[in-house]
Amino acid sequence: GGKLVEFWYGNLRYQIEHHLFPQIPSHKIHLIAPLVEKHCKINNLAYTSMSARASYGQIGGSLKEVALKLREKHSEEKRLAKVA
Repeated sequence: GGKLVEFWYGNLRYQIEHHLFPQIPSHKIHLIAPLVEKHCKINNLAYTSMSARASYGQIGGSLKEVALKLREKHSEEKRLAKVA
C-alpha cells in the first residue's frame, strides 16, 4: 500500500472503521483498525483486508465469473431461439 495509495483511494481500506466511527478523522482512522480487527476475531466475525492489487484481482475474478454466466445464458437463449 503505502501512504500515497492510502491517500489516492481515500482510505477506502478502512471503510468498516469509518462506518463504525464516522467521527474519527480520516488521518487517524488507521489507529483503530487493529482494535476492530481484534474485536471481529474475538466475536468470530469476518474481517478482510487486502492490498489494492489483491482487491483488483478479486474484483476482476468476480466480474469474469458474472460475465461467463451471462455469456452462457445468452448462448443458451440464442440456441433456443434457433430451435423455435
